Amino acid sequence: MFFKLRASKQLLLSTALVSIFFTSVGGANAVVQTITGDTTGAPIDNRVVPNGSNTPTTLANNSSQHREHTITVFQGSTYRFETVAPTAFDTFLVLYSRGYTPSSPLTNVVVANDDIVFGINILSRILTGPLNAGSYTIVVTSYDAAYYGAYTLEIECLTNCFDLGEELRIQAAAQGIVLSKAQNRAIIQNLQNRFFGQNGGDAPLLGYADEGLPTASDIAAKRWSVWAEASGSVLDGNTGVSISGHQLQQQFGFDYMLNNNVIVGMSFGAGQFNVDAGSTEFVDGVSYFVQPYIGFSSDGWLATLQAGYTYTDYDEFDLSPAANDVLSAKGDRFTVSASVSKKIDFDGDFSLTPEVRAIYGHEKIRDIDGPSGPLADETAKYFFTSASLELSRGLGSDTGFGKAYPRAGIEYVDTDGDGSSAALSTDFHSESISGAVALGVQYEMVSGFNVSGELKAGGLGSDIASYGGNLRLGYAF
Repeated sequence: MFFKLRASKQLLLSTALVSIFFTSVGGANAVVQTITGDTTGAPIDNRVVPNGSNTPTTLANNSSQHREHTITVFQGSTYRFETVAPTAFDTFLVLYSRGYTPSSPLTNVVVANDDIVFGINILSRILTGPLNAGSYTIVVTSYDAAYYGAYTLEIECLTNCFDLGEELRIQAAAQGIVLSKAQNRAIIQNLQNRFFGQNGGDAPLLGYADEGLPTASDIAAKRWSVWAEASGSVLDGNTGVSISGHQLQQQFGFDYMLNNNVIVGMSFGAGQFNVDAGSTEFVDGVSYFVQPYIGFSSDGWLATLQAGYTYTDYDEFDLSPAANDVLSAKGDRFTVSASVSKKIDFDGDFSLTPEVRAIYGHEKIRDIDGPSGPLADETAKYFFTSASLELSRGLGSDTGFGKAYPRAGIEYVDTDGDGSSAALSTDFHSESISGAVALGVQYEMVSGFNVSGELKAGGLGSDIASYGGNLRLGYAF
């Protein structure tokens, strides 16, 4: 004999308190949303009569109090909707597509459930088949008007899920790598300019033939330097959908030469970025950063060490193919980078410079404005390392000295994003090895002014490649 257990106590609250938080379980393919609320004093509706796994066709006319919760569903996803302990009354769940109208409960109804095990408990569960993409509303109500109170609702995507946090981590890491590489290269170029020819002592610098021109010791006497750089990159790739975008950066710095072998300095600046994924998804934002650095030079060796903090305002993003949600977030990124290179002179004006550099980034993405409320913080991590070889030719004239060069190498990237099972980054690879090339020039004028520029391409052969250039101006005094 079947019977229904009724809650003996009701939680008497005049208003419903609803809090939402997200946790991820089972990787990117299972996302649980837990919602707590209360139907006490909630609007009244006439719920439908359950019809097994079929669409309900009749009304119970019981005037129950109800609450509504809306979610966005990716194409083909399956879901579990379930009331769980400590729910304190006999719940009833109804799922609607394209919105719920209390005055017309049969409109847009998909399925309903009263008891997980019919007749012998007070909790409810709906297990769906594959759903069409779009907005769905789950209504929490009761078996009849006598029952209301606090409830806990779990919403779990079971298959073909979209994980917003995962997508945001991947996009944050992608733009973080591009910005970190630009920051790192700007400082390396500045230190190369400053240390260029420092090991020559009182001998004329490379490319000089006339007497009376400055020597390495003369250049080393200029202890202070200020510099500025502007750079830009465009992105192109495919992580399951077409990726395009750009990143612009302005960086300023100053440094002091402690002696002929050591320079310490500080750089700061701002960047703006835009990434478009597919036809409707995008990430826009601005970054502000500060980065102290130190360089060591001896016998043609150059070693650099940098640490940095970047604040990022993801002022607009939409990463869900299933909905047009314009969301926002903030990011705090900490980076550490280092490089080692060795300038090897040969054949008069030519030299070879092998270089190895590495960058680690760790970003906390916070204040995430999710489609149904605030989301839990996310952490984006990445590691970048490269090995390259530069062939340069010395430049010299009555006005200054410098070099022109091509550079080629390989890059390795590792991020903590694996890609959602069926979303923007379906084919994203968290680890990749790719190629990089550059063509540039550096020139130091007798007056103390220096200039450098570079055209470059990175990530060649990976999911996301970047193409761009930079122009750097400096003055030593």
